[in-house]
Amino acid sequence: MLRKVVKQVGIVKTSVLVTFAVVLFSISMVVGLAFLQHDIPSTQDVIFAIAMPGIITQIFNFVFLRLVFQLEDLQAKLREIAIRDELTQAFNRRHWIELAEMELARAKRYGQVFSVILFDIDNFKRVNDTHGHLAGDLVLRQVSSICMSQTRKIDAFARYGGEEFIFLLPQSDKTHARLFAERIRKALAQARFSFNQIEISVTVSAGVITLDQVTSDLDGLLIRVDKALYAAKEAGKDRTIVADEISH
Repeated sequence: MLRKVVKQVGIVKTSVLVTFAVVLFSISMVVGLAFLQHDIPSTQDVIFAIAMPGIITQIFNFVFLRLVFQLEDLQAKLREIAIRDELTQAFNRRHWIELAEMELARAKRYGQVFSVILFDIDNFKRVNDTHGHLAGDLVLRQVSSICMSQTRKIDAFARYGGEEFIFLLPQSDKTHARLFAERIRKALAQARFSFNQIEISVTVSAGVITLDQVTSDLDGLLIRVDKALYAAKEAGKDRTIVADEISH
């Protein structure tokens, strides 16, 4: 809040205003004490009342304002750490759930629609077993990077757990969500991840769900999209299946 005020006013103006206020207070104190002693403040007293607070305030302003900005920058960094997966830099599952709950409430209130895409890297264990966990981590990071490069500002992308990732697509109906899921699936299938001069390729299976009259709570949507993902795996992997295409 303080940083916002300082940004609006400007650091220089803020410093001048604070200095002026302190100097005015200092002069008032000198005059007040002289008045109580039935005396007239000397020129030296007035100069001292102006000079000393002015010098001290400038030093204080520099240190204090610098600390304010550093503290707020640190708070912003800590918040980023709290909401992001350390390995992939995608949102973590907890933050994604929070965003999805808010989007669900917004969609219900304004009669809007949104979709969820849950996908899993096919045969990811084979990558770890064949090339090692460092290679697996590299694949996870680059898969996340490709996905984040495809999202809109209003979308939310998260690492859901292990090799599972999830998209929240506000204002997206089933048709758009399916097309988006297919675009992601094809982009990942075409990608090549280089590790120790070895190229690694992966495919993904995806489930898609759109808010509808059948399921109106987030847990229900996640259960159904997970079933759609499982159906994609069972159907041979490397494909997208929409939840309402399968039996509940």
